[in-house]
Amino acid sequence: MDKKQGADNFDYLVTNRDARRASNHRKLIIILLIIILLVLLLGGAAYAIVSLIQYNSFRAVIEKQGANIFSLSYGPSFNEASSALSFGGPRYLDNVTFIDVQKDIEQIANIEGSYSKNTEQYIALTFYFKNVSKSTYRYKEVLRFDDVTRDIDDTVRVALIRNDEITIYAKPRADGTPEEVVPGQNFTRNGLTPRSDIDSEIDSIWYTEPFFSDVYAFYNTGLIIEPGEVVKYTFLFWIEGYDAETKDNVLGGSVRMEMQFSQWLDE
Repeated sequence: MDKKQGADNFDYLVTNRDARRASNHRKLIIILLIIILLVLLLGGAAYAIVSLIQYNSFRAVIEKQGANIFSLSYGPSFNEASSALSFGGPRYLDNVTFIDVQKDIEQIANIEGSYSKNTEQYIALTFYFKNVSKSTYRYKEVLRFDDVTRDIDDTVRVALIRNDEITIYAKPRADGTPEEVVPGQNFTRNGLTPRSDIDSEIDSIWYTEPFFSDVYAFYNTGLIIEPGEVVKYTFLFWIEGYDAETKDNVLGGSVRMEMQFSQWLDE
């Protein structure tokens, strides 16, 4: 083999080696890009799931002081009893009015879990609370706002129906007085009533119970529950369209709520 052929072969080997290196480098880059893309896709999916859970969600939980005493269930049979229940809501809340919401209350109260036929963008659900012990206990029920956006708590109504007895809560007016359930509409527990038919405006128009604080919608204590007794809860949450604070800036707001149950001890 002459020197020229040897040089040519050497150049070929070097070129071939560099080509293999370049090819392997490209393959490595492609693999890394695929891995990065998969991570981004999985991360985006996880974020979407977490975000969806955070939008307008409701949880009912038994706190430590109620463990082994109380239980929760989506249905009255307690076949799947639990210490915590989770409920989803619409992704965005728009304004409605209790004049319309009340038409669905009977149907909502007869379901188990979230009200799936909701087309009016409000949260509605039913669940059950039970004393699983052999003793009578006093308990407390509190509703905590964990996260609120766009100040929608200024305009919302929270309806709690305990064994068919309804109470509606709302943030009080700026002067500290209670809001009407449906402001300015002469709305009573029996529905809309013409002004001329109301004997006493103060006694007849339906007023809300003011929120307990900026953190709690209500904080009810000293409730009694007998051994084996089951209490039915129906819960509704909506932006009241007739509230003067309901403006464009609050629409599309979201909220995460947790209703907590525990044994009540004198404090």
